[in-house]
Amino acid sequence: MTSMKTYAKISEDAVKHCKKFMRIKMNTTANLAKELHQEYGPLIGGPDLVKVLGFRSNSSFKRARKLGQIDLEMFGIEGRKGSFAYTKNVASWLSNLANKNQVINREKQ
Repeated sequence: MTSMKTYAKISEDAVKHCKKFMRIKMNTTANLAKELHQEYGPLIGGPDLVKVLGFRSNSSFKRARKLGQIDLEMFGIEGRKGSFAYTKNVASWLSNLANKNQVINREKQ
């Protein structure tokens, strides 16, 4: 039989681990956002957005977007071609994608 002290210790350890993970995630996202902002400014669009999101071509990007595979808020700008996204949102999306892949890889092991 597990005592209440044991449950309390497990919960405390879990909270510490989650807080540490969130600090790492926030730090990683913030660093990525800073790097992207330095390179592209507050908005990323056109071929740069396609490249940053990891697509090999504009057509593969358009196909993925049409199929709803890119859960990133994008928008058009009147008088300009292509899709645009805020740099901070792109950084967050990429970080979340990396974290999802880490979880999937752990499950496969």
